[in-house]
Amino acid sequence: MQFQSIRNFINLKDVIISNVEHFDSHSEISLSMPVRPHKCPACGTLTKSIHDYRTQKIKDIPWLNKPLYLIYRKRRYNCRKCNKKFYEQVDFIGKYQRMTKRLIMAVVDRLRSNSSMCSVADDFSLSPCTITRIFDYLSYSLKELPTVLSIDEFKGTTDKGKYHCILAGTHLVPKSLDSLKGLPQDIWLASLKSLNNLE
Repeated sequence: MQFQSIRNFINLKDVIISNVEHFDSHSEISLSMPVRPHKCPACGTLTKSIHDYRTQKIKDIPWLNKPLYLIYRKRRYNCRKCNKKFYEQVDFIGKYQRMTKRLIMAVVDRLRSNSSMCSVADDFSLSPCTITRIFDYLSYSLKELPTVLSIDEFKGTTDKGKYHCILAGTHLVPKSLDSLKGLPQDIWLASLKSLNNLE
C-alpha cells in the first residue's frame, strides 16, 4: 500500500506498483496486474494458469516534467484445454503498442491545437516520425456536408504538389473538414461525391 498515492496519481485501474525510480533523464514505475481469470482467445475457456512473465517498457505521458516509462511485468496465461498461450488483457495499452493509449490521445489532442509535429514531438519526448505514425493511424469519416461549404486553394511547399485545396464548413467558426494536399482533381471529386447531401 506504500504506492497507493502514486497509483492514484497515474490513474491506472487495478495496477500493482512494485517500484518507482527517478533518473536524471526520466522516471520509471514498475507495475503488474493482479492475477484474474482470462478467457482463452482460441477456445473460450476461462483460465488462471500462468505460463510465464515478460517485461515490457511502455512510454507514458510525462510526469514531473520528465518522460515516464512504465516497466510492465506482462503475464502470459496457458489454456489447459487447448494449450494456447496468450497475454493478459489490459486497458491502458493497445496490442503491439509500446506507448499507452492516453499518451496517444494526448498527442492527438495537442495536434488539434495547431501545434507542429516537431513541437509536439519535443513536448512528449517522441520522435517526429512517431508523431507522424500516430497521425497516419487517425481516421475520420464525414457523412454529410455542412450547410455552407468553403473551398479554398492555397500555395503549399510540400513534396505532394505546389497547390493545395482545403474544404471548410463555415457555420459560426470555420472548421476544417479536409485538406486535399496536391491530390489530382478526380480523387477529391470522388471524395466529395461520396458525401450524402451533395447536390
